[in-house]
Amino acid sequence: MELKKLSPNFAVQDIGKTVEFYRDVLGFKLEMVVPEDKSGVKQELTERNKYIYAMMSRDGVGVMFKHALDLSIMT
Repeated sequence: MELKKLSPNFAVQDIGKTVEFYRDVLGFKLEMVVPEDKSGVKQELTERNKYIYAMMSRDGVGVMFKHALDLSIMT
């Protein structure tokens, strides 16, 4: 079996800081982000919101981030 694509989903403590790092340092593009209030899918971060999910991409590589507390794996 040949694998052609892998899109990991990481549990992180701060979606906003994670997105900023992947965007500003690693050159990833924000595809979508979901605010904590689940008011819909957004295409950019705002300082007034906290987030529970984000999807980013670069050069055919996709990564997803889920808030760790939302997964109940960190306290």
